[in-house]
Amino acid sequence: MVNIKKRVIILFCVPFVILMLLAISLLALYQQRSMRYLDLPELPAKRAIVAKIFTAMPTWQDVKLQDLYLAHPEPRSGVLVVYSVYDTKQRVGKLVVVRHDIACTTCKDLLLGILFDPVKHKVLRIFPLESWELETGVYDPTTFLDQFMGRSLEIPDLDNVEIDGISGATYSVQATLSQLREIQNWLIKESKQLSD
Repeated sequence: MVNIKKRVIILFCVPFVILMLLAISLLALYQQRSMRYLDLPELPAKRAIVAKIFTAMPTWQDVKLQDLYLAHPEPRSGVLVVYSVYDTKQRVGKLVVVRHDIACTTCKDLLLGILFDPVKHKVLRIFPLESWELETGVYDPTTFLDQFMGRSLEIPDLDNVEIDGISGATYSVQATLSQLREIQNWLIKESKQLSD
């Protein structure tokens, strides 16, 4: 009789313990996935992005954003979202928000808005969506980023770029070029999907 009671208890306890271990491991996996991007700058709200566009392109009026692409899962580095940009109901550009995860303890990761011509694929403007911080403090990268204006997002143009870097931020040129290449990859994928 005692053996039967032990067997019944074991039969009920073993599946319960297995289910508990499974639940704990799933919870740990969920937490790990949701927390791995906590140290990276997050995608701003559309309203904040539109405010940045107004600052970068003061002649544009009544700017609206239409979703084209949202990365899922969200990458640590690369294209996060792509919008069509409309100015008084006419499409005036595409905006890509990219993030660059910098492997550096003293550097802040980059979050950039890159406006480009939707037909010619030329950069209209690049602007930061988060402040840039160097070892010396907050830095305004407008002059640095303006060097990319007018550049084609075609591969040969980016491979022959001569850009003046920022003193104290050796990562900035390569980080920006790396994200422009990510946009190239996105454009290639998009054109293939449209042709299929």
